[in-house]
Amino acid sequence: MATVEALVRDIASPQDLQVALADGKPVVLHFWATWCEPCKQMDAVLAQLAADLLGIACMRLEAEAVDDVTIQYGVTTVPYFIFLRGGEVVDRLEGADPPALTAKATALARGGSVATSSGTAAASAKVAAAAAGGGDSGATDSGGVFGRIKYLLSTWPVVVFMKGSSDAPRCGFSGRVVEALNKLAVCRVASASLHVQPGRMGGPSAVVHFHSGD
Repeated sequence: MATVEALVRDIASPQDLQVALADGKPVVLHFWATWCEPCKQMDAVLAQLAADLLGIACMRLEAEAVDDVTIQYGVTTVPYFIFLRGGEVVDRLEGADPPALTAKATALARGGSVATSSGTAAASAKVAAAAAGGGDSGATDSGGVFGRIKYLLSTWPVVVFMKGSSDAPRCGFSGRVVEALNKLAVCRVASASLHVQPGRMGGPSAVVHFHSGD
C-alpha cells in the first residue's frame, strides 16, 4: 500500500483547505496530533480508505498547527474526523474507531446516509489489517480528554499535569517538580499541561499538550 503522505493530503492552512474543498468531492478531514499514538493507527486506516474509495478526498490537519480550522469545526480532541459533502458537515467521528470510520467514509463515497450506512466486508477486512499494523491503539475509546489521560498514564512512567510547560512552569510548585524530575537522569519524563476551557460542543472540555524527553 502507498504511504499515508501519498494517499492523504496534508492541509497546512485555512487557505490550503479552501483550495482543497473547491475540488467538489466529498471530504474526510482527520484532525491529528504528533503526540497521539492512536492518530498514527487511524492514519493507516484513512490511507487504506483513500486507496479503496476513489469517490472521496481524504485530508489531515495537525490540530494545534491549524487552530483556526480546529476551532471552526469545533474539534476538541484527537483523533477527530469531519465528513463534508458540498462543503457542509454531514457527520463527525471522535476517537480511534476504525469500523466506524470505514462505515462513515464508505457511505460518504456512495452518497448515502453517513450516520447509518455500514462499510462492505471487503473494505472492513482491509481496514482491520491497516489498523492492526498502524501502531499502538493506545487511547482508542472516544472518551475525549479522559481517554488521552488514560493513554498517557498507561504509556509513561512519570506524567506531570501542570500549568505552563516543563520549560516554562507557571507556578512555583510545578517548577520544583520539574526541577526534581530533571535531576533524575535515568527517568524518562512525560510532562503535560492540562488546559480546561469552556466546551465548544455543549460541555466542559480540556486539551492536553504533551511532549517527552530523556
